[in-house]
Amino acid sequence: MKHRFLIGILLIAVLALAACAPANGEVGGEQGGDTGESPLAPAQPDLTGTSWQLESMLGQPPIEGTTPTLAFTDTELVGDTGCNQYTGTYELDGTAFTVGDLIQTEMACLEPEGVMDQESTYLSTLASAASVNLVDGQLEILDANGNVMLTYSQQ
Repeated sequence: MKHRFLIGILLIAVLALAACAPANGEVGGEQGGDTGESPLAPAQPDLTGTSWQLESMLGQPPIEGTTPTLAFTDTELVGDTGCNQYTGTYELDGTAFTVGDLIQTEMACLEPEGVMDQESTYLSTLASAASVNLVDGQLEILDANGNVMLTYSQQ
């Protein structure tokens, strides 16, 4: 009788421990802990301290000879448009991404041809951002409809 009682207690203890384990089998809460988010929800990217180089804007590569960039501190973003430097603030909540007012230097660049138009389009596109994704080592900035507007590779 004592033996059955001990087996019953042991079985209850094992079931209780199994109920507390992460569902995806990960240990230590490194990734599988209770984050309060849906397992299908994208994780918030950590952009602080990262630097990026523009690969495409609205599906097109930047003008040859220009290297638009984007870098993040914890609350500010800075970069180069291919002609001028810019800075501004941003907020990141999950993957929701909003850019505050952007300010820039005001040099006129005559070459390469079209660089000033690229700069204007780049800054207005960045200002209209609604969300971000990190996909295969690339940073994507999306509009309110979920369309990728800007794609960067990490520097």
